[in-house]
Amino acid sequence: MRRKKQMFNEEQQKAIETIKGQLILVACPGSGKTTTLLGRIHEMIQQGVPAENILMVTFTTAAAGEMKQRFWKKYAEDGMVTFCTIHSFCLATLKKFAHFDAECVLATGDIYEFFFQQLVRHKEIVDKVEYIKALLLDIAVCKNSMCPLAQFEPNCGEKELFDELFKAYENWKDALGKIDYDDMLLKAYELMKNDKTCLEWLQERYQYIQIDEFQDTNYLQRDILYLLAGENGNIAVVGDDDQSIYGFRGAKPEIMLKFAEHYPNAVSLHLSTNYRSDRKIIECASNLIHHNKERFDKEFLASHEEEGIVHHQTYNDIDAEQRGLVKMILEKKMSMEEYRNTSILYRTNKEAVQVSDLLITEKIPFWCTEPIQDKYDHWIYRDILSYHKLGIGIGNKMDLNRILNHPQRFLFDPRFFKTDGSLKQLMHVAATLPDGKWKRSKAMDSVEDMFYLFKKLEDKNPVDTLQILESFGRYKIFLHDYAEYRNMSPGELYFYWNSYKADAEKHNDWKEWDAYVRKHKIILQEQLRKHDGIALSTLHRSKGLEWDRVYILNCVKNTIPFAKQGTVEDLEEERRLFYVGCTRAKKELQLLSYQGNSGEISPFIKELKSSVSKSR
Repeated sequence: MRRKKQMFNEEQQKAIETIKGQLILVACPGSGKTTTLLGRIHEMIQQGVPAENILMVTFTTAAAGEMKQRFWKKYAEDGMVTFCTIHSFCLATLKKFAHFDAECVLATGDIYEFFFQQLVRHKEIVDKVEYIKALLLDIAVCKNSMCPLAQFEPNCGEKELFDELFKAYENWKDALGKIDYDDMLLKAYELMKNDKTCLEWLQERYQYIQIDEFQDTNYLQRDILYLLAGENGNIAVVGDDDQSIYGFRGAKPEIMLKFAEHYPNAVSLHLSTNYRSDRKIIECASNLIHHNKERFDKEFLASHEEEGIVHHQTYNDIDAEQRGLVKMILEKKMSMEEYRNTSILYRTNKEAVQVSDLLITEKIPFWCTEPIQDKYDHWIYRDILSYHKLGIGIGNKMDLNRILNHPQRFLFDPRFFKTDGSLKQLMHVAATLPDGKWKRSKAMDSVEDMFYLFKKLEDKNPVDTLQILESFGRYKIFLHDYAEYRNMSPGELYFYWNSYKADAEKHNDWKEWDAYVRKHKIILQEQLRKHDGIALSTLHRSKGLEWDRVYILNCVKNTIPFAKQGTVEDLEEERRLFYVGCTRAKKELQLLSYQGNSGEISPFIKELKSSVSKSR
């Protein structure tokens, strides 16, 4: 078979030629990792390894599909190599040896519907969709870390409720004879461990294993892959410990760091030349990541001779920062092609809300790597509307039930939610509570106070309505308390409240604000459908992508690094996340922050050291 000629550097060529035994390949950003992996598969086949004996595992369906397509385009004559995710490998194993099929896997919609039904009686959970999303993530982490339920501490909220829902979910699946996405891994692992015939067949079939993005592996995935490879198998793991950013999903960077402990004869190689970024960007990123202790020691080499731009701009407050961002973009007078080669990165999804608003106002084209929730679809805005309607006398039963315990009024008896919404019926329920005289009196006071609040809201404009809800209605205190209950930073909810207050000041009456909201929804939907212009992305979703020019917003303490980080491990992951963002830039990296009463510059900016030009 004729060998395809391709230029590889010395590091890449050595990795390609290391076929037998165990290999750990540490690849810096922009180092040609995927090209090397595909070249290595081609080399195996050139050396006589049958294509069907090669397994290429990566961790997203999109990455597996893209890699497969690139391989076929370059090496079409090489045969049918298996490109897959760890989940699709496990499902295929269950299909072959345990008679599972795709219909055994629960649809996401069915799972959400189950939990919605479970949460009907939990009126205290306001944001049920977000809660279920966080709950499912916790369930996945619990399973993939193989942690006993009794020892697992959830992030979604109270452990007692988490344990109750976890057990109900498992019982429901068992009764249906179904599994979910994470059960695929658990059941496949148990099958491989306990069924000798299954394991021997898999090991005979997949004699050469490559695993991409190994830094994102969790304990269960590690055990499946090590079991498949065996103690002396041909296994190559590839990744960058400095880009391990999915700890919240259960990924453990120490798995990659300890690969050589499990395979003491493993060859360790580095891809250290960055073909993506200009020199100054690489230098700054290197300065930053060297502050982490738990990592492989490595050097970073620049392929480009160009110096590149790294610049830090700080402002007096977040609004000035946002205006500064727009000014910088407009001053560039970009063509559409330049817009496409530009990105705006941020730490959390909610930051996309304000950025998209500004870009819409300035008619700057953009798209987003993940859906942007219109801020007017948030439950806090729906609460505001319900209070307004109840204040002017057009609210219905649904409006009342929505805000009944916003703020907390302890009106939890189911009968409160079945009244016609009148003061008379609500007072009757309060007066007949079976909880004692003091609680009955307290409930009656709460109902009276609520109706007095409705009276105060009568004929009030948007600004006055929000002011009354915040002062007399104790709504902002409720947001703080609810954030604590949900294990969130209060700032995540304050962001929406403050945004609505700012918008209310721009509109004289409710009719005008409602017209603006409707128009905003249409424009946002149209803009996102175009999928063209500047890319908006969280730092997490930017991984694997690249642009000529990158802006990173809100480089301030409690955002970058995020407020919820508490341990050294958490801080190191936040630093890795910022490192990922910085290394998306090819030619220009713009870092924006604000300081004063509302912010303090991120410590990570200082860690980038003197390579950064500064201005204020």
